[in-house]
Amino acid sequence: MQRDQLYPCLSTIFTDPYSVTPDDFDQGLAAFAAAGSDGVSLWSLHHMLVGNDATAIAAQIAGHGLSVSCIEAIYAWANADSSDAALEHAEPSIQMCADYGASTLVAVVLEPELADADATVANLAAVADRAGEANVSIAIEFLPWTAIADLATCWDIVQRADRDNAGILVDSWHWHHQPGGPNADLLASIPGEAIKLFQLCDAEADPTDDMMTAATTRRPLPGQGVVNHEELFDVFRQIGADPVVSNEVFNTELLTQGMTEAAQQINDASRATLSTW
Repeated sequence: MQRDQLYPCLSTIFTDPYSVTPDDFDQGLAAFAAAGSDGVSLWSLHHMLVGNDATAIAAQIAGHGLSVSCIEAIYAWANADSSDAALEHAEPSIQMCADYGASTLVAVVLEPELADADATVANLAAVADRAGEANVSIAIEFLPWTAIADLATCWDIVQRADRDNAGILVDSWHWHHQPGGPNADLLASIPGEAIKLFQLCDAEADPTDDMMTAATTRRPLPGQGVVNHEELFDVFRQIGADPVVSNEVFNTELLTQGMTEAAQQINDASRATLSTW
């Protein structure tokens, strides 16, 4: 069962994940290793910021007893002008997955609208076909403030693309705050193998500012928010979902306690919550 392994999103351990230094990177790895992680989910940005050398960085990660489960993320695939353009955007990240031995590549959309839904489906199919050659799965993450805002939209695109290695990323925060709220009935109708990645965290009842800011700064520890993980895990069990688990707790207040303490609290709370799955 993949839920017995934890691959925290490394970016969550940095106060400013957009300006990470090599020292920050190594300290973050050390903190999550000390907290008993099996590996990390790695931002492609961090690969570039700390040297752009997959061989050296992979050795550094392995030196902490960790591996890389997934690479985050491709952004320009959905509204690319053509499948060739989508592939050109995705190719470096697919290669990065191969270089790090990561099984999953996250795909998101940041734009508020899809220019052409049919083109988005075709682009996904092309990217998934290329990723399949590297034994990589594509996990589409729905973000409530974007064009792919909910599970229904995400699943429609995945179904239409019809690729076994293209599926869904379910994130606790986005699951709770998707338009219309959690959709357990729809999730129960989706084959378990389509759930490629689960990002575990928790959520406030109602963000008091814009959703993206809340999602990237104030996610509660698992079990300390309002997400009904019991219901979610019940459905996961029903459909036989066994996704990679990447705990993703963006919480700037928690980081004031230092990387080591924050990583330990993130992993301890994650394990306690996952024990009910």
